[in-house]
Amino acid sequence: MLTRLTVENLAVLTAVEVEFGPGFNVLTGETGAGKSLLVDALGLVLGNRGSSTLVRTGAGQATVTAEFTLTPSSPACKLLNSREIPIENNELLLHRSITADGRSRAWINGVPVPIGFLREIGEHLVEIHGQHEHLALARSEHQRMLLDCAAGSENLSVQVAQTATVLRRLEETLSEAKSAGAQRREKLDTLRFQLRELDELGPREGEYQDLGAEYERLHDRERTEAAYAQALGALEEGEGSASATLGRAQRALKGLHAPSAELAEAIDLLFQAESLVSEALRLLRPEAQAEADPAARLEWLNTRIARYQTLARKHAVDPASLAALKQRLTRENDALETGDQHLAKLADNLHACRSEYEKLATELSSKRRRATVEFSTQVTQTMRELGMPQAEFSIHLESVSTESYPPGGRERVNFLVTTNPDQRPGPIARIASGGELSRIALAVEVLGDPSSGTPVMVFDEVDAGIGGRVADLVGRCLKALAGHRQILCVTHLPQVAALANHHFEVRKLTTATSSSATIEPLDEALRVEAIAAMLGGLRVTESARRHARALIQPPPR
Repeated sequence: MLTRLTVENLAVLTAVEVEFGPGFNVLTGETGAGKSLLVDALGLVLGNRGSSTLVRTGAGQATVTAEFTLTPSSPACKLLNSREIPIENNELLLHRSITADGRSRAWINGVPVPIGFLREIGEHLVEIHGQHEHLALARSEHQRMLLDCAAGSENLSVQVAQTATVLRRLEETLSEAKSAGAQRREKLDTLRFQLRELDELGPREGEYQDLGAEYERLHDRERTEAAYAQALGALEEGEGSASATLGRAQRALKGLHAPSAELAEAIDLLFQAESLVSEALRLLRPEAQAEADPAARLEWLNTRIARYQTLARKHAVDPASLAALKQRLTRENDALETGDQHLAKLADNLHACRSEYEKLATELSSKRRRATVEFSTQVTQTMRELGMPQAEFSIHLESVSTESYPPGGRERVNFLVTTNPDQRPGPIARIASGGELSRIALAVEVLGDPSSGTPVMVFDEVDAGIGGRVADLVGRCLKALAGHRQILCVTHLPQVAALANHHFEVRKLTTATSSSATIEPLDEALRVEAIAAMLGGLRVTESARRHARALIQPPPR
């Protein structure tokens, strides 16, 4: 929903801020007051083309800011997330500036964006009817969506689009796999040779480090053996050894009668020390006796370490990484060896996906064809009721090539219209005038699913050239749409204005040197005056006021 629109220095809109409400919003005022200019301002902040001529004389730039409240499931939210533009509390702030020298800049939630992205996000927020710019109804994609709504084939249309997306991905994957196939055999031969060399070595995780440590220990064996011998001698050989000394000390102290607590503790510590020396001797004896002649083991270690280093240089890796390299090359080899199976599986999946697309697209085409005649008849009837008695609406389904499996199905949907009996049917945007476009859009939207489409719809001069019963019907159609979406309508008709939930009046203030416009929300009393003025002209009579009240609050039927 559009919650606020702020405009500064855009032509006669010097400083305007409007807070719109949910449901049906109308803008009224005298011709030339600036009502349509407010719609133009909204178009600018939604990405329409701007011009320096719009900047108010004497001002450096014109700015427009639009604030929206979004639902988390809104396509606009997904688009913003794809650009990593932050959204807080589901609030969206669009800002556009145009300088007096023609430069234009845009921001979304404070993040600078290209004008093109502003236009892209705007297409998910607002439809403006009555101007050819930003007219969703003129786009084939929107026409297709409206027809699918009328045909009850929205879900089927989504399935076709999703299947087309999967199909394209499968085609790309298969194409890449086939391109890689020519190089696969050569790569396999290389991998198999490399793996044979690595298999001969049989590297294990951590082995290279262990080999190096053992090599250093054996290489320094002489000094190690001397150290073991010296340690063993100090601990257990001769009268001066640690074991003998501790034994003498224990025997001397044990002979004392009635030892004190301190002496008992000392005897206990000597016992513990003797136990620790015994444990150390148990660990040192095997080490001192091992590898009496390490020359053969050293030679084997040297050869194995050299093989590690040779293969590591060949593969440009650290020797310690050879085991991990072997695992990686094995995985690559397995993947390449199953390449033929993978290609066959991809081809099968692609064939199945194409069959599914054909089935869904055929069903979708059938539903669209069945709905075309009835929908065209209903829209034609509604257009005539809305003051276009000679109008004729039709839908042309143009076949498209399915070789590329288009996401929209087998046909392009074209809405055609004629407004005069001697006129050939043509595209809506080319045949209809601004007011007629708005009424055609209104007829189509009312007959379609009113809850689908963009959350905000703007109708500018939807009532051009109509009055009386037709005006009342237009107002009721707008009111019906406002039950599902927010509606903004520029109108001159009291029948339309009286049905609004929120009424704003645009006034133009002119002095000898300048003109400016103001926009004010009207309470109930002011609404009566405004609608009475629309009914009675320059002089508002009590009769006009009574009529206005009757329009705002019609008697029960």
